Amino acid sequence: MSNWRGKSLWSVSSRFVGAGLSFLLNVELARSLSQDDLGQFFLFLSLSWAGAIFCQWGTSFLAVKWVATARAKGDRDSLRTSVWSLTAFTVFQSFVVATLIALVLDLPRDLLIVWASWTVAVSLQSLSPELLRGFDDLKWASLLTGPVPQFFSASLVGIGWLFWGTLSFHQAAVLVIAANLLCALIGFVLVARRAPPTLKLARYSGFFKESTPFALSLGATFLLAQADLWVCGLLLSKENVAVYGIAQRFVLFVSMPMMILASIMTPTMAELLAVKDQERLRRVLSKGAYLTSILTALVYVGGVTLGYPVIRFLFGDAYSGAYALFCILGAGQLLHAFAGLSSQLLLLAGEQKAAMRATLVAVLILLIGAWSFGQLWGPPGIAAANAIAVSVQTLWTWMAVRNRLKINTHFSWKRNETSQKAS
Repeated sequence: MSNWRGKSLWSVSSRFVGAGLSFLLNVELARSLSQDDLGQFFLFLSLSWAGAIFCQWGTSFLAVKWVATARAKGDRDSLRTSVWSLTAFTVFQSFVVATLIALVLDLPRDLLIVWASWTVAVSLQSLSPELLRGFDDLKWASLLTGPVPQFFSASLVGIGWLFWGTLSFHQAAVLVIAANLLCALIGFVLVARRAPPTLKLARYSGFFKESTPFALSLGATFLLAQADLWVCGLLLSKENVAVYGIAQRFVLFVSMPMMILASIMTPTMAELLAVKDQERLRRVLSKGAYLTSILTALVYVGGVTLGYPVIRFLFGDAYSGAYALFCILGAGQLLHAFAGLSSQLLLLAGEQKAAMRATLVAVLILLIGAWSFGQLWGPPGIAAANAIAVSVQTLWTWMAVRNRLKINTHFSWKRNETSQKAS
């Protein structure tokens, strides 16, 4: 139990430290870049993460599964094969995707080079923490997921800001890419110490078949999280994209209690599902959702109360429009917290199709709503479409859990409440 508490503490503290360093990085970028360049930076960062999904194609999920399974069996050869097969597949796919970006897309060559390089850097940097998670090394996995890359990025951007005075989009992108590659190098050195490299690799066809469902699910979730920013980039100016990106960064603080709850509760949910203890599972989920809802509401109310002067002080008057967007986007996350971990529970319970169906419907609503509302009302319309889409997905998955698993995941303050059966 103490070991579990220690791992949970590392996960929670790493998320808070990473969020703080990310916030510092965004302040540096807002102060050192023009609004036009900052909007372009946010857009290409999002597109690079989208490219990384195709580069990894589910390896981030399989890393934990394959490595943990090989460790449990005590098969040293299988462990080394799993680790370096996933690494080799990711490197191969990264350069394939980067080549397609550089050759197929109709963009200026300098932007294509930045996008392709950033995609490769992000995909490599984000793989090693998942491999370490498979080794049950949550300390380094947590550090390399948030604090370390954000620290390197904030440090390099800060040094560049002090040295050059102002930064261009290309300078900021190169500095962040360098930080990602440095983190990837540290991560793979740590992985190599646990599993020395080997040329014996698994079959690519078997990997592709097993990883595809995870990749599609991750892609749909990412699309729901980022499509509004892309629509903003297509319809509106880069200055509007910069303001929208700042609002998204503030909303991360509202969603952080849910992210922390998910990271801590996932093993418990899997264990209780395995032993089919639905009553205890319902109680744990309800109490977790209750505490998370309180924290989320406090953060949201604090943002509504203090957000406007804080944004003006940290980012300048040019970004004051992010306050209204924060209020709209945060409302969707607040409802998400009230409903609890319904999406995660569906995935753990083997109801991936129901979770995917809810996400795809929400994405469709987001794309249609953002395109329509964005032309009518600009960034606030796009933010409203996002809040509606997130709410639809939240309610859909909550109803799916209630009807399929006969469990309520929403918050409850009653200690001895009996399990409710869905009619």
